[in-house]
Amino acid sequence: MIPVFEAVGIAAVLALRPDPKELAVGEPGASSGQPGRSLGDLLRIRPVRAAIAAIGVAQTAMVAVMGVTPVAIDQHGGTALAIAVVIGMHIAGMYALGPVIGVALDRYGRRPGLLTGAALSASGAILGSFTHEIALVAIGMTLVGLGWAACYLGATAVISDLTTVDERGGALGMTDLFTSGAAAVGALGGGFVLESAGLGIVGIVMAGLMIPVVLLVLPLREPAPGQWMRRPGAVAEEAT
Repeated sequence: MIPVFEAVGIAAVLALRPDPKELAVGEPGASSGQPGRSLGDLLRIRPVRAAIAAIGVAQTAMVAVMGVTPVAIDQHGGTALAIAVVIGMHIAGMYALGPVIGVALDRYGRRPGLLTGAALSASGAILGSFTHEIALVAIGMTLVGLGWAACYLGATAVISDLTTVDERGGALGMTDLFTSGAAAVGALGGGFVLESAGLGIVGIVMAGLMIPVVLLVLPLREPAPGQWMRRPGAVAEEAT
């Protein structure tokens, strides 16, 4: 099946018209022709830092829980079909509602989306880790997937809001690099915690990691979706 899916993926990329870069460059006032801010400068912007932290932690939690749950199900006598259903529901949670989440982020704001994502990830990690009932594990894994989607799309939107066309590629690339590193940490750490303390502790640790994310996102001010205030009383920073 892999070559078939790869062929479909390549065909989809080749058929993509227009190129998203062309759409961005076509935005009014998209490029000033001046050098963009450095990654260090962008990291000094509080919403950018909060967004990167949100997706990094959500990725860590998602990969850790997703990686060890099949092992735990197998250890408790679960069938291959049960594992496939649980992971399938998790993947559906990650991607199936992406367009709906995107519409919600544009309508209600990125800040509520990030907070909702953190809450869903934490609740799903707890629910899926403290039961051997396949149905509840599947629901928990679905919630983790939904939380990841909200954090990923929300973080991407925040970074896109606060960067110019000249800066956006580098900023999103840095975020993806950080997210990939977080996935590696989650995959390795989840296995060690499962072996030493059990699945329940994996859920508690991953849910606990969401607390700093909430503390970073809560103080942010977003008067309207995609508009940010650097500090109380400052003028709203329009999405670029």
